[in-house]
Amino acid sequence: ELLIVVAIMSTILVALYGTLFPVLGGQKRIERELEKMSELKRFFDIFSMEVQSSFFKKDNPVTVFLGERLDSRGRPISRITFTTFTYPLTRHGHPTGDLMAMRYSVEDAQDGGMALYKKTWNPYIGDENGGFKAEVIEEIEGFEVSYYNGKEWSKAWDSELEKRPPDAVKVVLAFRDMGVVREISTIARTIIR
Repeated sequence: ELLIVVAIMSTILVALYGTLFPVLGGQKRIERELEKMSELKRFFDIFSMEVQSSFFKKDNPVTVFLGERLDSRGRPISRITFTTFTYPLTRHGHPTGDLMAMRYSVEDAQDGGMALYKKTWNPYIGDENGGFKAEVIEEIEGFEVSYYNGKEWSKAWDSELEKRPPDAVKVVLAFRDMGVVREISTIARTIIR
């Protein structure tokens, strides 16, 4: 009887042990996906606030709103540069203010994939004089920005030609989820004129 109980218990333990690792692997995968979705939500919230606070004045040469369509690895990729009211970057001996320039662009990541980067700098000093650059989202499959002029959407924008910022900006981020490329998007309206 004792041998039968031991055999049954060992069979149950082997079965539980065999299901434990797939469950733990699934839990880690779900945690990674939830972290990715949280990261995307934070990006969209911050990006929308920055676009809503964007500022362009045709008489001010440091203000800009420029949307470019580029190509990376055969895929259309966007780069957007604009001035916005946000927290200032301070550098000793340089003027500072709430108006900052920022650029979102896609670059090759260290792991061979693509990542979205954000560079922020004081427009009165200039881009080449420094600023702050950081990776915003890693492992993306695409970053496409469209601009609304009040009548139609376009894939590029130049405030020097248009003499104003767009009425709205749409961002589509593509990322890999469980082996499938998914897209998530948001639309942000420009408010400050």
